Amino acid sequence: MRTTDLLDEIRGIIAARAGPDGQTSIAGLLLSKAETETPDHSLTDPLLVVMAQEGKRLLLGDQVFQYRAGQCLVVTTDLPVTGHFLDTTPQTPSLAMGLVLRPAAIAPLLLEAPAGRWSRGTTGLPAIATGEAGPDLLDAVARMLRAAQPPGGRSRARPADRAGDPLAIAHRPARRHDPPDRPRRQQLVPRQPGN
Repeated sequence: MRTTDLLDEIRGIIAARAGPDGQTSIAGLLLSKAETETPDHSLTDPLLVVMAQEGKRLLLGDQVFQYRAGQCLVVTTDLPVTGHFLDTTPQTPSLAMGLVLRPAAIAPLLLEAPAGRWSRGTTGLPAIATGEAGPDLLDAVARMLRAAQPPGGRSRARPADRAGDPLAIAHRPARRHDPPDRPRRQQLVPRQPGN
């Protein structure tokens, strides 16, 4: 699926499902639909945000971070920020998906990751960054949003996902190449000694 198609799908789901509190049936998965540019001051949690429509500007001290549709924001620690949405009206609201990041769940993944731009020993790493949301990220976001419960509907997420592990959905491989009549494979759990 093309990036523009994924972004269109994400935009449509957020527009249809975003509620006033931003909550979804998956703990830590938030949907935002803002119709005004009113600034807000908050202490943000570690968070991944993918902007689907319009944009947002965050101020952290004297630093300015701006991201627009098709871009993302990553916050790695609790930070006091001031933010306001950009080019936002009731006719063209800002639409975004947020995923609360749980450091305890992410730490094992970081230990397995190859050294990259910032190695584990580097000091002074940025605690907030913006960048392009590539096709792999947009695909994972679209799959999470499809699994989230629509208002008044039933969630397609597995029970463990609804219990608060949105990463399980994001890292679940897409099954788009499997034929529709192919049965799902059962995951077998080894028996514990003494059982």
